[in-house]
Amino acid sequence: MTKKTARDFSRVQIKRIAEQYASTALDYSAEYFAREYKISENTFYTLLEKAVVESVVDLKTVDYMERKASGNSAGHAGAAGSIRSLNHYRHLKKKRKIYLPSNKECARISTEFAKSDLAMSQYSKKMCIASDSDLLKRIIYHSIDESLLSPALIKLLQAKNVF
Repeated sequence: MTKKTARDFSRVQIKRIAEQYASTALDYSAEYFAREYKISENTFYTLLEKAVVESVVDLKTVDYMERKASGNSAGHAGAAGSIRSLNHYRHLKKKRKIYLPSNKECARISTEFAKSDLAMSQYSKKMCIASDSDLLKRIIYHSIDESLLSPALIKLLQAKNVF
């Protein structure tokens, strides 16, 4: 059996895991979820980080995750552990504000959205991009700024009132 890595999980699966983690009691920790999903604890933590940085979950869920991580860390390492955990989530939230996928992925997402019949909010939901995130808009703007889209696709985006 090969080990699962974070790349083996879809955004839908990552969202489900992060939301489940955020909504469970303190005693449901990384060890429990690693066992549940047959992954290493390191992979579990990587999935949580992806959920935050890549705007898979909304900020309310991130806040629950942060509180839970801080509480778990305090139980293991006292106040210093709690502070370390809070600082880690602060760092992840900063990364969330500037995160962009690769140029290839930006172009793919922008193209798919332009050709779809979905509104931006519907497409974001389909892609598991949190509703309180501007990630889809940043992806589209980046795709245009980097000339990753054809003029025809840009016209489709203009017709959708993206700008």
